[in-house]
Amino acid sequence: MIQEATADQQKNDSTIYLLWTGGWDSTFRLLQLSELHRTVQPVYVRYPGRYSASTEEATMKKLLERIRALPATTATIKDVLVLRYEDLKPMKEVTEAYESVNRRAPCGPQYEYLSRLSYSYPGIEIGIEPGEGLIDDALGKNVSRMLHIVEDEEYSYYLIDPEVVGEDMYVFFKNFRLPIYDTSRDKMIEISKTRDGWMDILNATWFCHYPANGKPCGSCVPCQIVVEDGLGYRLDEEAMKRYRFQKKYEDTFWYPLYKKFRRKFLRY
Repeated sequence: MIQEATADQQKNDSTIYLLWTGGWDSTFRLLQLSELHRTVQPVYVRYPGRYSASTEEATMKKLLERIRALPATTATIKDVLVLRYEDLKPMKEVTEAYESVNRRAPCGPQYEYLSRLSYSYPGIEIGIEPGEGLIDDALGKNVSRMLHIVEDEEYSYYLIDPEVVGEDMYVFFKNFRLPIYDTSRDKMIEISKTRDGWMDILNATWFCHYPANGKPCGSCVPCQIVVEDGLGYRLDEEAMKRYRFQKKYEDTFWYPLYKKFRRKFLRY
């Protein structure tokens, strides 16, 4: 069960809380935090019906061992705190804010429950990079319109500026720290290539929402993003065939029906 944390409790706790899924962005952030002299608590929400949940949890367990073993790791990284979606506190104001924002800038349902979670863990980090539509749409694609907070020479992050976003957006995101919002995927790769072991770990992260026999499906949105970001080498040939098939036929009348059938019966 989640225990409600007050802002004062969080302020007095030097632990850095990080939403982690075993994906590229949040793992990159965990690698950055691993080199600080701080305690880091990764947090994962187990959502019912999420096809990739077991793969994500298995991936995080393996990655955590590898990150702890890196020569440059100085942080104390706790075991992943796994929270059940059912235990998250209902919050009407947050749900209404999500619905309002979602009408203007469609976003995944995970943002609604993660926002509710942030009220129990104010200051929790979320790995949103430049180019992710929800934040970009709200801020006019201008990182300078966010609040840059520097706590010390080791640790800084961005916050939503209440002066430049609407009330619903502020309710939605005010408790999140956005530490990598100024770091593109290309910049992450550039940084990681200078660190021992980082690229190997990032290439072992998980991204697919609908695993096919334990491998990326090639047709879900994260798989498409991986290919379009120039990281298609992370998909095997079967997944790439599905990717090319979808790109060829996705605008036809029958493809959505085919995809729905495949997801229901083949689960990818």
